[in-house]
Amino acid sequence: MIQRIIQFILVAIKLQLEEDQTEQHQELNPQQNISSTTEPSTGKPDETNASTPRLCHANKCRLLLAKGIIRQPMLCARSRQMCSGCICEGTRQRKVATLELEMLEANTANLVLAPLLTCITTPTSIKKFRQMLKHLPTMNHKKRDDSIFGAARYLANTLGVKLENATAGTIDEVMSASQIKEKWRQATFSCRCSTNHDQQTFDNRAFCLKCSFIIYHNSVPDIQRCPGCLINNSWENIGQSCLACQFATIIYRNRFSDRYKKYLQIWLPPLETDTDVDSETYYKPTPCSAQHTQESHEELFRL
Repeated sequence: MIQRIIQFILVAIKLQLEEDQTEQHQELNPQQNISSTTEPSTGKPDETNASTPRLCHANKCRLLLAKGIIRQPMLCARSRQMCSGCICEGTRQRKVATLELEMLEANTANLVLAPLLTCITTPTSIKKFRQMLKHLPTMNHKKRDDSIFGAARYLANTLGVKLENATAGTIDEVMSASQIKEKWRQATFSCRCSTNHDQQTFDNRAFCLKCSFIIYHNSVPDIQRCPGCLINNSWENIGQSCLACQFATIIYRNRFSDRYKKYLQIWLPPLETDTDVDSETYYKPTPCSAQHTQESHEELFRL
């Protein structure tokens, strides 16, 4: 809210300064102003119109607008087609995709991942959640990076970790207690399909493309060894997956990109894809709804 207020104030100050500058220029050069008005139009865009701020119509602003979190889209950044929040959103989505891939390929020991289980029932902060995931290369970043906090929030929602103020104006919805319990119950399941199934491999573990559960290895050298990765020991029960395989199973079955596509289908109307800018998809209205879209845009500009 403070960032939006500051942005509106800066835009108002910028427009006022431009108006004062044009008025001073007209007072100092009245003859040049008259001659410029009498000259025929050359077809070039007006500088004052070019500097007018535009409203952002990227996916994040559209989702927040549809959910009622914001009343109107944010103003686009200078020389960009999106606002600063939507630009940062593209960076967050790329980082959360990298984090999910790192956890799918990681073979972290059970003792390192065990503290994360307490965060499923007890709320924690994003800072502590990041410290528990320092074994991941993306999380072990010492320089300040604001986008990593948003990516950590999305990853926590993927794993069912409870965060403090988790629903503070985000586009990602938090799972309920029953959904989290069911996700972790299914994390111990394995593939029961036929032997001729298609699979997707991540380092030492593989997942079935049909049921999306982990595929156990046929031969396990040690009875206490995890049958999913053959590296760590089983967690709690013999013959059960280790915590690294359970975390990987939850992420494979509940990726943020899949949830994001569902949000777009539910909250936004199905429109034709126009262009992709900074991983944010823009849409072109169909001919039957073009007039309605133009009227809604004019109403937003009047507001």
